[in-house]
Amino acid sequence: KILPRKFGTDPAFRTRFEAEARTMARLRHPNIIGVHDFGKVEGYLYLTMDFVDGKSLAHSTRGRAIAQKTAARVVLSICEGLAQAHEAGISHRDLKPSNILIGSNREPRIGDFGMVGHSNRKEDHGDSSQYSSPETMEDPSRANEQSDVYSVGVMLYELLTGELPGEDYTPPSRTEAQKVDARFDKIVRRAMHP
Repeated sequence: KILPRKFGTDPAFRTRFEAEARTMARLRHPNIIGVHDFGKVEGYLYLTMDFVDGKSLAHSTRGRAIAQKTAARVVLSICEGLAQAHEAGISHRDLKPSNILIGSNREPRIGDFGMVGHSNRKEDHGDSSQYSSPETMEDPSRANEQSDVYSVGVMLYELLTGELPGEDYTPPSRTEAQKVDARFDKIVRRAMHP
């Protein structure tokens, strides 16, 4: 992964990048894309990471609800990887289906940890805003482990219903996508609590 040149010329960002890259390089978990090397070449910061032979979760589901057991297994695996990162003091800050790769072994692997998310200015986050907690949208510098949990809640909702939660929140068990076990309602609601 090669970051835009503007980040390589910012000494403060470069210091944070190197510190996080060192920590990420120590992370070894089957649900995290491993970092093997990092550095700067011709003004560009880069990371060398595991190659995952597969597709993103966004591409794999294509906005369709998936079987509840499969959704639970995928989200549990994501949570296990996140737990290790959080224990190491790393929050993702940009967790969304396009940053989760499903390998040929059908295991999800978290990639693209949000180092760029250290910026204190509001930026256009594209599809990130659909998965970002309200407080993170208000102030991106506040993104933390709780923000990641919120994002996981949104992804679980989407996997169960095939839709993103709307402004008028409807519990997953009350949507029309599929018959969703009501026990998921409490999990999703708690994860998505601002």
